[in-house]
Amino acid sequence: MSLNKVLLVLALTVTSVLGQCSRQENSDIGLPDLQVHSGRPEGDCCGICQSVSGCRGYAWNSYEGGTCWLKAGTGPITFNPGVVVGTIGGDPGDGLVSYQEFSQAVTNNGYPTPSQQQYNAFVSSAGPKGQISSKQEAAMAITHFMHESDGLRAKREYACIENGCPDSYRTPGCDANGQWYYGRGYIQLSWCYNYRPASMYLFGDERLVWDSDMVAREETIAWDTAFWFWMQNVHNAAGVQQGMFGASTRAINGGLECDGPNQHIARHRYEMYKIVRRSFGLSGDGDERGCYN
Repeated sequence: MSLNKVLLVLALTVTSVLGQCSRQENSDIGLPDLQVHSGRPEGDCCGICQSVSGCRGYAWNSYEGGTCWLKAGTGPITFNPGVVVGTIGGDPGDGLVSYQEFSQAVTNNGYPTPSQQQYNAFVSSAGPKGQISSKQEAAMAITHFMHESDGLRAKREYACIENGCPDSYRTPGCDANGQWYYGRGYIQLSWCYNYRPASMYLFGDERLVWDSDMVAREETIAWDTAFWFWMQNVHNAAGVQQGMFGASTRAINGGLECDGPNQHIARHRYEMYKIVRRSFGLSGDGDERGCYN
């Protein structure tokens, strides 16, 4: 092959790579607008962003016939129905937490290195499903998810893997035949009365009631259900948005760990959180209040 043909092939390869943007629906990038381009279809936004110095991503919606809202970063990702996010050179949300920070948060707590797939699903779900837009709240969430899932290793409750715990987690009138609703996913979602609303929110149907093991089988659903639980039960709990880690523990398992004889478990969660904060580059140990103090 001649030199000119080699250069042409390389040029086409680069153009193909640069012409691709990671895409995510019903999301937004929580940053000021770098530029605004109205009257454009979404398909134009990636190329426009690539042509503008400092642009890392865009948000697009149908405003004024279609508008590209250019951004200088790729996160934090927030939930915004009808808006599409596209990013250059990374997955949506990597401006919230990098893979290195995510990985160190897990390994510095003594667990095995998480996979790139786990990270991708985490950052893609945190904003749209969990409504998380700050690194501090992301640190809270990953701490609890690690605690509940044995360091992101258990997407099925260990005690129920063999037989499904058929005599536990039963909800007459909700359970489907042959389905068991023991803990699954990174928050260990349990009981049909949690599987059903999670399924309706995520899919608009009851597929997780009829196939409960999807929560463990599919990586994205394992994260999506965890962040659904966070959004429903933790995100707006008193004290959480003020940075009180103990308040997030209370929202998850306060009856057993904050007011009962198992406060040592809640204290262990906080010790994990301090390590996550350092791994995420956050200053200080964070606010311990809201659970046992």
